[in-house]
Amino acid sequence: MSHVLLDDPAALDLPDGPIALDTEFHAEKRYVPSLHLIQVRGTSGPAYLVDPHVPGMLEGVRDALLAHSWIVHAGRIDLELLRIALGAVPEEVLDTQIAAGLVASDYPNSLAYLLGRRLGVGIDKSETL
Repeated sequence: MSHVLLDDPAALDLPDGPIALDTEFHAEKRYVPSLHLIQVRGTSGPAYLVDPHVPGMLEGVRDALLAHSWIVHAGRIDLELLRIALGAVPEEVLDTQIAAGLVASDYPNSLAYLLGRRLGVGIDKSETL
């Protein structure tokens, strides 16, 4: 999968349909975690890496992100941070961790665990932190 470090909000080109979204944030010694990266990918195309510290970036990608339903994993903090950063979150959000808990006893668990156990799909260690 290719990655694009987004340096121009207008270059965010997401296909129709839901988008997978994840954030990286720092929470240690903070009342509210600080957002440092947004990772987003549509059903095709590259994964976009969005730096929220670039002036105008959040305002520039806001409408494009909010125009889609989101798929997140263990997204409680992601959604809270993005609601603050973007001023809203979409009405349709699927949290795969919660969904797994509703249909099986796999709650809470990592995405890598769920993919392996339920779908037989492995994640390359280079794709995880």
